[in-house]
Amino acid sequence: MQPVIYVEPVGKGKEGRVYCKWDPYFVKSLESRWKAGEVPEPTPEMKEAMQVLEETCQRVALHMVLEVGDIQFLSNSQVLHARTAYKDYAASTGKPRRHLMRLWLATPSSKSLSRYWRGVDVEGLC
Repeated sequence: MQPVIYVEPVGKGKEGRVYCKWDPYFVKSLESRWKAGEVPEPTPEMKEAMQVLEETCQRVALHMVLEVGDIQFLSNSQVLHARTAYKDYAASTGKPRRHLMRLWLATPSSKSLSRYWRGVDVEGLC
């Protein structure tokens, strides 16, 4: 399991960048594996830290309601983000259907891609 918060070195003599990845559902999915002894169970201190992090995320969350035609750009390395449940309609209803696309965008001033994402088959993530 990758650490929740880590510093990634960017090069000799340069300061590293702090990254954060948090997915409480992924951590919860590991419960059966630690009960089976396949992975170590989080310590009480780790569980408390995860609870504080999740509570903080919920407390400061910004909820956006996107309308048809809206677009949202997020930087995975800058913003913790999630999606809430949505209702999709069958094509036969004529009602709007959700259309979610993932775009990997870089500008000349973009920071380099985290080593954890290098070599990832992005087509398989969409």
